[in-house]
Amino acid sequence: MSAATYIYLYCVTQEPPQLERAGAVDAALYCLAGAGLYATVSDVPAHEFSAEQLENNFNDLAWLKHHVARHETAIEALMKATPVIPFKLATVFFNEANVQSFLEQYAGELTQKFTELRHKEEWGLKVYCAAEALQASLLLECDALRDLDQQIKAASPGKAYLLGKKKVEVLAVELEHGIGRYRAIFLERLEPLVCATKHLELQPRKATGRTDDMILNAAFLVETAKVARFAALVDELAAEFAAKGFAFSSTGPLPPYNFCHLTER
Repeated sequence: MSAATYIYLYCVTQEPPQLERAGAVDAALYCLAGAGLYATVSDVPAHEFSAEQLENNFNDLAWLKHHVARHETAIEALMKATPVIPFKLATVFFNEANVQSFLEQYAGELTQKFTELRHKEEWGLKVYCAAEALQASLLLECDALRDLDQQIKAASPGKAYLLGKKKVEVLAVELEHGIGRYRAIFLERLEPLVCATKHLELQPRKATGRTDDMILNAAFLVETAKVARFAALVDELAAEFAAKGFAFSSTGPLPPYNFCHLTER
């Protein structure tokens, strides 16, 4: 490695990685060993991955898209053969000695993470809500809203107008409460099949490209033996609550980013 390059870390494994699985993605991948662990790495230009330049690169959508795809595809190819602890995009070291020192320093914690993740998979779940459909359901379920409807029908035009405004306010409150209530139901139904849950930031419509709102974004750690039941339950929930305006989207297995954070030292 020359002075003009850094070492880019993709993931760590407990067994020598089958690099040929990711060769079509990145033929430059190689392995560094230390403390009984194996780091899958590649050399990258130092000028492109310096702290100063990365800030600019992360704002370059073309650069970001290329490197995210390269990073994720390589890790996903390797995890088909052996469990991995993945590292975030653009994790770089100055030289091989730094990588090996990292493996030695964190060997105990990394090994513990592998134990915790053994025979488990990360799955992501996003749930969306079409407000209009849920509102229609709430109108049938909520006593206060039904009473307002009856009052509006029997009221004079002026009073009906005021009652209509009140109905809009009550419906907004009921919608917020309803979303929270159903979100809790979904999580409660899934809980017996998951080992751990990580709640992630909700994404706006601009990011999802959808016309409904994301009301749940979560990562689940699921035992491999329970994955089929987990997937079947997600399908059941999707069918059961579709009429109320809820849509489900699950993905996996994923690299377990959300369940293998290391302690800062």
